[in-house]
Amino acid sequence: MKINEIISKYKTLFGHTVGEINYSKAVSEKPWDGNFVISDIDFNLNTLKECPKIIYGSFNCSNQSLKTLEDGPNHVGGDYICFSSGLTSLKGIAKFILSNIDCSHNKLKSLDYLPDMINGSLDCSYNELTSFDDIECSISEDLIGTGNKIQSLHNIHKHLKAVNGKLFLRNNPLSSHILGVLLIEGCTEIIIDNKDVQNIVNSYLPNKKGREAIFDCQDELINAGFEEYAQLWR
Repeated sequence: MKINEIISKYKTLFGHTVGEINYSKAVSEKPWDGNFVISDIDFNLNTLKECPKIIYGSFNCSNQSLKTLEDGPNHVGGDYICFSSGLTSLKGIAKFILSNIDCSHNKLKSLDYLPDMINGSLDCSYNELTSFDDIECSISEDLIGTGNKIQSLHNIHKHLKAVNGKLFLRNNPLSSHILGVLLIEGCTEIIIDNKDVQNIVNSYLPNKKGREAIFDCQDELINAGFEEYAQLWR
């Protein structure tokens, strides 16, 4: 189903009375003043064509049959929510998003196309991610990456410039290279399955001692028998 077909079927949508307006001219070419929500699973939306390009509120296209976010809005003044929509790529995601991004429960193997600055939290949990190597961004709140396939955090600090909150990475097969977390600006805590490693690393977060904290943390990890986690980036 397409957006104009949804509007033809449902005369009242998103809290606005649609009536018999010409949708493509009256809405898609003008800013949308409010939230734009298409999260009803019955809509079975498979394209974002005819979507407003500027949305002053939040955008929600969850529980649909999308593969990408192409033809969607490029400016969202609130949250950008696209969970459980069958996404295999974030291509087309808005370049400006004022608040949180939720792309969880999809089929993403990459976070490519995310904005450079995320003005809230990023929830990319329960996808098929193996690393954060294909992004370079700053996150003003938490990063939630639970339930992926991440085995190593090698060079994570080169891709996540700042996370002003917590890193949630439980339910990942994480087993090596965790020290880069100490170089992520603003990171306050990491949550992983290995509680012993988690407690050691968190005792050095937030990192106020720079490289000294890294080497101290490395020594503590090695002494506790976690040599793989203690590997430095190269």
